[in-house]
Amino acid sequence: MKTALAVALVLGSMLLWLIFQIPQPLPKAYLPPQTRVFQLMDFDPPKHVYAFLQDVETHEIFPRVYISKHCNAWREHAHIGRTYVLHLRPWTRADGTRGTDFLHLPAVFCGR
Repeated sequence: MKTALAVALVLGSMLLWLIFQIPQPLPKAYLPPQTRVFQLMDFDPPKHVYAFLQDVETHEIFPRVYISKHCNAWREHAHIGRTYVLHLRPWTRADGTRGTDFLHLPAVFCGR
């Protein structure tokens, strides 16, 4: 019985050590917020809503940008081919990874 308990304690402590060895993502360093014009290329409702956006100026495509879990009013607000002025926050990480966080998308595409 003591041996099983000792083995369980050793395995448990090894598991904890492994969990803390999993690399954590580097923190994001946010760049100044921007306001840009995007064209809505496609929209994927109804439950988990995603949009496919293209920057009008740079022509960069942002596929499957998450909008919201529920978006009941999308028919009134999301029109494919229309342009939208969106607020975003670009970011970078120490390893050179870059990305963009879009702000207030449910207000734009879902009316809330």
